[in-house]
Amino acid sequence: MKLLSDKNALESLYGKISVGFLVVQDIVAIFVLIVISSLKDGFSLNVLGNIGIGIFLIIFLSLLSIYVLPRFVKFVAKSQEFLLLFSIGWCIALASLFYIFGFSIEIGALLAGFFLSFLPYRQEINFKLRPLRDFFLISFFVHLGLNMTFGNISQFIFPIIILSLFILIGNPIIVMIIMGKMGYTKKTGFMAGLTVAQISEFSLIVIALGVSVGHLSSDILSFVTMVGLITIIGSSYMIIYSEKIFCKISKLLSVFERKDKKIDEITYKNKAYDYLIFGYNRLGYNLVNSLKKAKKNLLVIDYNPEKINQLTKNKIDFVYGDVSNLELLCELDLSKTKIIISTISDLDSDLLLIKKIKEKNHKIKLIFVADNTDNALKLYTYGADYVIMPRYLSSYYVSNLINIDEHNTEKIAKERINHITALKNNKLREGVGEDIENIK
Repeated sequence: MKLLSDKNALESLYGKISVGFLVVQDIVAIFVLIVISSLKDGFSLNVLGNIGIGIFLIIFLSLLSIYVLPRFVKFVAKSQEFLLLFSIGWCIALASLFYIFGFSIEIGALLAGFFLSFLPYRQEINFKLRPLRDFFLISFFVHLGLNMTFGNISQFIFPIIILSLFILIGNPIIVMIIMGKMGYTKKTGFMAGLTVAQISEFSLIVIALGVSVGHLSSDILSFVTMVGLITIIGSSYMIIYSEKIFCKISKLLSVFERKDKKIDEITYKNKAYDYLIFGYNRLGYNLVNSLKKAKKNLLVIDYNPEKINQLTKNKIDFVYGDVSNLELLCELDLSKTKIIISTISDLDSDLLLIKKIKEKNHKIKLIFVADNTDNALKLYTYGADYVIMPRYLSSYYVSNLINIDEHNTEKIAKERINHITALKNNKLREGVGEDIENIK
């Protein structure tokens, strides 16, 4: 999740599919933990009763989280301190509840976070709890390391290597085969497959619980922990450099792709466009609106399914894809294109775009967005015609507004009204359910 967030890929199709994998794994882990906790004294009729109690608790908490929790949290969220204390208290309460009924505390803690993630305040809660989360995650791995026994680890070297390779290579291949059969493109299957090329920390929790109840030996915990460390490190680099890896092996991955129409491959009018815009974010949205009002012939490229739905409703020509897709860049008709604007502010992708566009049509004007001065200068060096720096433009605009219209209150008031109107439209477009009519 952290790596996908750093790459701004959580809203992409493969990002959503990957998160779906993680959610399903967590749900399976909950039931596995319930069964293991129930079997600590061996199998008996009480085991089935304990499992039934666990399922009942999950159903009860689900209903509570749907109908009661949102209303209560809305009241608590009026204070940032109360929201933080409630989140921690909710986690401890659910962990304690499951412990009282004879289950592992990890089940309650996992469900607590699972239910909080559905609240409209989840981003604030996540931000507040991030330091605690990182601290306890480090503590968890330190605890695992202290419990590892390396005396007999030498006899597991060969199985560790084999199993690690299977997870790093075999898991992505299995996912690509399944997604290929379902009709997804090879890139979507490949990118989603890399996100499962490791065993999660919950795998280690399951094994650790098995050791604590006496079902497994400590040697097995050391064995699985070593596999976890190898695959987590390996998959992290695979995800970070996924775009470059895909470009190198793209042709080999064609065997995982159906020859007919792909379900995540949006067709568009195969014609030349005057304007191409990569990224339908806030900046892209405003640019598209301006060009649309001017009746310009434009095409939008985006990889977020929700953005694609918005483009469909607004009757704007689009194509599902991203700037790093070399095959897409080769298929686009750029013979009459005048300007290409990329709003994604990803340096590697933008440099790749400059290279490929210059090869096809060097007359096209290229405009990019940069977050800092170094990236802006690098884009200019590689051939960008103009680089938008939002912070620079904002400060420049405000400076002019203050210097020129210091005593012109009507001008500032008009700008304020226009700004509020634009912000309201953005919130409505994003589907934010908050009350915005009270802003005067």
